[in-house]
Amino acid sequence: QFGSRRDAYLKEYLEKPFVDLDPALEESGIRLSKAKWIWDRARDEKGNMPIGHVNFRREFVIPEGKQIEAAYVLVAADNACEVSVNGIKSGSSSGFHQATPIKITSQLQPGTNVVSLEAENLGDEPNPGGVLGAVYVKFEEGDTLDLVTDENWRLSLEGPEGWQTSSFDDQHWQRAHALGPSGSAPWGEVTIQMDVVVSQYVFSRLTFALAALYLQTDIERANIAIIDAVNAMRQQHQATGEFG
Repeated sequence: QFGSRRDAYLKEYLEKPFVDLDPALEESGIRLSKAKWIWDRARDEKGNMPIGHVNFRREFVIPEGKQIEAAYVLVAADNACEVSVNGIKSGSSSGFHQATPIKITSQLQPGTNVVSLEAENLGDEPNPGGVLGAVYVKFEEGDTLDLVTDENWRLSLEGPEGWQTSSFDDQHWQRAHALGPSGSAPWGEVTIQMDVVVSQYVFSRLTFALAALYLQTDIERANIAIIDAVNAMRQQHQATGEFG
């Protein structure tokens, strides 16, 4: 009886679809390399910023009739950042070595859109602070819309009502201050945080493969799935957890 329950449980893994890596996510990493670290002012003589909170926003237009294939916001923060699109929270990021990928495909709309960042420099005394990011939109026709953090973003230390929506007028907000390009000190190289994405890719293949091999079915596909999973771990260098 236990054996039949076990086999029925394992058979469920044979029917689950594989999770694939989104090519648009890897493409967006190229844009991230062109971004600049930004904040509300230049660093002091010791390279530090005051402790505190800075709000950033950037508007962009999705042309009418354009169909979006995939869209991401990628953000690295020193120390933390909340991301919203058109006034709706999309995700968060913390840490400056890796940029968190946040998928925003379903949140975009024809016409004017706005991405807002609520960034915070934490600590007990002044220290390095900044935020670096990119907005990447890939259309079904193959063309793209690319934005990176730079002096074209607007900022304020305040968060007035409606500031995260496209109807807000930010002309009285100051422009962001560029601290340096991606890769500059004190942060160094920034990569995309792929551990969750890679783990899902690996997990979906290995659970299928192990179940198939145990049940002695679909052996060829199981072996291909194992090879694909191992290659993903080797190439990404970010697979974590039990399969690491």
